[in-house]
Amino acid sequence: MNIATSQCGITTSASYPVVSGTVATAKSDDWEEYKQQFNKVYNGDESERKAIFESNKKMWGQHESGAILGATEFSDLTLGNSNSTSAVSMLP
Repeated sequence: MNIATSQCGITTSASYPVVSGTVATAKSDDWEEYKQQFNKVYNGDESERKAIFESNKKMWGQHESGAILGATEFSDLTLGNSNSTSAVSMLP
């Protein structure tokens, strides 16, 4: 498109910025990546933790506040698990 000097850079048609970005989406190998990223090792309760992880994963993505939610080190815990784990991890 050629812009005449008299237009000072303003075009006759509307233009909008294009924002490109991705939000983490659920993949079949998310669980394995999660365990590796957060150095997770399970002793017999991996299937339970994976089910919790899969449930928590449903909340990932764009939040109404604008934040983008994704995996954290607590993504394999329920709210009850994470509250008790947090208190224990703060002990000296």
